[in-house]
Amino acid sequence: WDTICIIYTSGTTGPSKGTMISHAQAYGYAAIVQQDVMTAEDVSLVVLPLFHVTAKWGGVYGAYIYNASAVVLPKFSASTFWDSAREFGCTTARMLGTIAQFLLNQPERPDDKTQPIKKIGITPVIADLEKFKQRFGVSGVLTAYGSTEASVVSAAPLGQGLPGYAGFIRDDIEVRIVDEHDMEVPVGEVGELIVRTKEPWMILQGYLNMPEATNKVLRNGWFHTGDLMREAPNGQIVFCDRNNDAIRRKGENISSFEVEREINAHPSVFESAVIKVASDHVDDDVKACVAVKSGAPIDYEELVEFLVPRLPDFMLPRYVEFFETLPKTPTEKILKSELRKNSLNQRTYDCERHCFVA
Repeated sequence: WDTICIIYTSGTTGPSKGTMISHAQAYGYAAIVQQDVMTAEDVSLVVLPLFHVTAKWGGVYGAYIYNASAVVLPKFSASTFWDSAREFGCTTARMLGTIAQFLLNQPERPDDKTQPIKKIGITPVIADLEKFKQRFGVSGVLTAYGSTEASVVSAAPLGQGLPGYAGFIRDDIEVRIVDEHDMEVPVGEVGELIVRTKEPWMILQGYLNMPEATNKVLRNGWFHTGDLMREAPNGQIVFCDRNNDAIRRKGENISSFEVEREINAHPSVFESAVIKVASDHVDDDVKACVAVKSGAPIDYEELVEFLVPRLPDFMLPRYVEFFETLPKTPTEKILKSELRKNSLNQRTYDCERHCFVA
């Protein structure tokens, strides 16, 4: 029950909150996330900063629990990641989907497939998973969904990590998918995922000196994740969007995550972030903020034409803005709050009016 540390949230939706974590929660997270993956012979490669739970608990603490070793690099470098794995004999790693995409976007090398890491955890799993596995000789990918506050909520074992899926709910976790009134939605429909752990120490103790924020997320006896999810026919849960990032257009709800996935499939796109902007009518309009690969040709309207067969009409971006890089937190999460500031500017192209925003 004693507090082992205070980990601050990434601050993508507002001020960072100091999450108080108990010893039991930290141990439970680390033990679960590496269960059936790590052995005493493994060497874990850690590239995320140690104020991120994936690195702190999954990369380092998990290695200690299973008598393995951990190599902590000062920072992530896409160009030297695999060289570091070879140098230190690393056999496993856990990474965010953005890092996996960074690695895939690097120029191909003859020795790509001979790197030693064969077991990788990727959250969320990237769309080009099979390409990633084939290119780098990875035999198994697992994934998990969780948070600083709620530990590991769901997981897909080694070999069952699939693009678009967030894993199976753990046996010691209760979840509900609810509407804005905390009423459960029908199976298969999208709602906010709320969580209750069967062991009370497996969830946050509260936010440091923020009682109102604590009460808000722990209302009605459940931790409110702020993530919109649905249950898939195969029993896994599917991440749809952050509650704050969801878009409503032409009477339809839009998952920014799903639009981003299709934009990222364009060969000239490095990564993207989709945000809602004020509409001339009711509801929202869709804006795509797109980081373009260096030297890759791309045109505003050509990008939207690429999306036409992949997305319904109401999901197509009205506005597009190209970036060299997108603003991010130190843990590589895109700061959509920054992109929403001055979102309609002279660099923003209006695909309906076929001109830049004045």
